[in-house]
Amino acid sequence: MFRRDGATVDTLRGRILTHKDAVKGTSKRELATQEELLDVLTTVFGREIDDLTPADRSALWARVSLAHETWRAGREG
Repeated sequence: MFRRDGATVDTLRGRILTHKDAVKGTSKRELATQEELLDVLTTVFGREIDDLTPADRSALWARVSLAHETWRAGREG
């Protein structure tokens, strides 16, 4: 997922949120919980998630976490 405005770029790949700022530089953080992921989707990327049921939200977290762990294992191996 990707969002850009005049001076910043936000990217979400798996559970890694990267924020690039022309003045402040780049910061990265790993999202540790489903709640963090949902918060980032709504506040950073402006996505509406009201139509997601609790089961949908859990399934989304499970898919993102599996992809993230697969990616991480590939980097370590």
